[in-house]
Amino acid sequence: MSRSSVDDFNVDDCLDTAAIGKGFVSGMGASTIVRGVLNDFRTGRDYKTIQFGPYVWMAENMDNRSRSSFGDCYDRDSVYCESYGVLYKEEYIAGVCPRGYDLPMEDDYKYMVRFAGSLTDPEFGFNPQMGGSCVKGKGEFVCSNLGLSADLITGDRRNIFV
Repeated sequence: MSRSSVDDFNVDDCLDTAAIGKGFVSGMGASTIVRGVLNDFRTGRDYKTIQFGPYVWMAENMDNRSRSSFGDCYDRDSVYCESYGVLYKEEYIAGVCPRGYDLPMEDDYKYMVRFAGSLTDPEFGFNPQMGGSCVKGKGEFVCSNLGLSADLITGDRRNIFV
């Protein structure tokens, strides 16, 4: 997937500031999970990352409220964005990734599940916060399933529910 033209930051805006490897036994065999930290200079926020196989993943939900027109916090309460990240509008999701990162495709998630066995295995280190979902209809903004599920939208516009 091509990078979003809305992201006008250069490659030095996001740096991996630490990397620590840890053994992990998966359904695909033993491997090393490299845990790191990505600093997004656009917001000043640090995000945990994990690397396994050919992938480096942000291991936390993105909270880029500087682009507030791209999404909302659960129940439109900023406290939820701090814990669960922003719930992005599907038509704008490509614009929220830091330079050098893209939205994963459905096949990327399938590879991760085959590798880890579960997207929420704490030993694996991918940590999608169960931020629920919100819909706007008939002039109302209705949210549900906070703490129970996550709706991860892929770069090929498919939904992965955790």
